[in-house]
Amino acid sequence: KEVVGKDYPPVGTKDFASYIGKIKQSRADGCYLVLPGQDATIFLRQAHQFGVTREVKPIMEIVELENMKAVGEAMAGTIGSSRYPFTVDTPKNRDFVKRFHAMHGVYPDMFDGETYEGLEWLAQVIQKAGSDDVEKVIEAWEDSSYEGLEGPFFMRKCDHQAVQPGFMVEAVKDPNYPHLIPKILATYPGDRVTPKCRTEEFA
Repeated sequence: KEVVGKDYPPVGTKDFASYIGKIKQSRADGCYLVLPGQDATIFLRQAHQFGVTREVKPIMEIVELENMKAVGEAMAGTIGSSRYPFTVDTPKNRDFVKRFHAMHGVYPDMFDGETYEGLEWLAQVIQKAGSDDVEKVIEAWEDSSYEGLEGPFFMRKCDHQAVQPGFMVEAVKDPNYPHLIPKILATYPGDRVTPKCRTEEFA
């Protein structure tokens, strides 16, 4: 990729007009944003007002449902990664989303999905161990598999890292939902998105 510019707005910036102007003038295809919560919200809203997000694709590390709901239409078209998009089309996830929405009146975000998976997996491991003793649970969990909402999980013994699928998503409008939703652009197996044991190296 050709990088045509870099800039570093201070944390807490309220007016991104000068940065947005540079982005527009750069004629870049995309802009990778590394901005904390409120800064990202302000930037995306201002960039949308200037019409920049119709010309330059916003790219973020993680695109999360709660951000889509908070930012609204200004986030449409933004792409990034997701550990759990509720739009994953598996029988188990469809059932979970249906039950979750019936119970809470909202769709599950990344934290809802991952919390459910973590607790369900833990319950299965405790049952397998026949005990809630910590050492027995650890031993039963190591090198164990679990069928998550979005696919297969594996708990590595070497570093207790859960290896799970990863996704690239885009925030899009859908008439069936009251807010933007994560449209899945690509799905990656766990071994592609998880570093090798105790390293920062990927396969």
